[in-house]
Amino acid sequence: LSTLSGGVIGISAGGDVRITTLGNTTTLGELGVAAIAHGSADLDLDGNTVSAVNGLGVLGAAHGNVVIQGDGSTVNAVGGILGISDHGNVWIDSGTVTTTGVGDEGNGVVGDASEGNVDIDTHGNTTANGDYGVAGYADEGDVSIDLIDTTVKAVNGVGVLADADGDAVVAGTDSTIVSKNTGIRAFGTNVTVDSGAVTSAPASGVIAVATGRDALTAPHGNI
Repeated sequence: LSTLSGGVIGISAGGDVRITTLGNTTTLGELGVAAIAHGSADLDLDGNTVSAVNGLGVLGAAHGNVVIQGDGSTVNAVGGILGISDHGNVWIDSGTVTTTGVGDEGNGVVGDASEGNVDIDTHGNTTANGDYGVAGYADEGDVSIDLIDTTVKAVNGVGVLADADGDAVVAGTDSTIVSKNTGIRAFGTNVTVDSGAVTSAPASGVIAVATGRDALTAPHGNI
């Protein structure tokens, strides 16, 4: 960890890390703003801009809970926002996110919880050059993604992914998704997808797969 380079980085081997950015962050390093903690990680971008032209814009990684508050913020980076928790929950509120990376390095907004839940709310448009525009993974919990009324563009990948061992919910009634691959993919014990306008070529528009009981899809826009 001592070799990491970036704008604002907080690391705790035994406790929590809390970071609030009171101004814009621009870096040529690997990380724009990052909180890495044995306990919990809490980042508040406070409506500011993070530019990481060679790396990941925002990282929250912890054994406990991860909270990333980016409502009203702008992230321009190779990779956008990533929240990871081994034993807790992940909450992400994103603003405007634009990525330039390819594959996994160019994802827009991603939450990954091994033993908890993932909750992602997008308050700004997401434009991703990588595999996923917005994605949530929960190995033992639920995934909830609310696109509010924003646009997700996945230039080379899937627009929105919700992959949960528990329930998967994608709320996108007033949203717009434009993607090269599938517009929305949702997998879980029970799955609920409310989609807005979805344009995906040449792949499918919406895929919902429930391993337990119900897979419910309601299109509120053209697909």
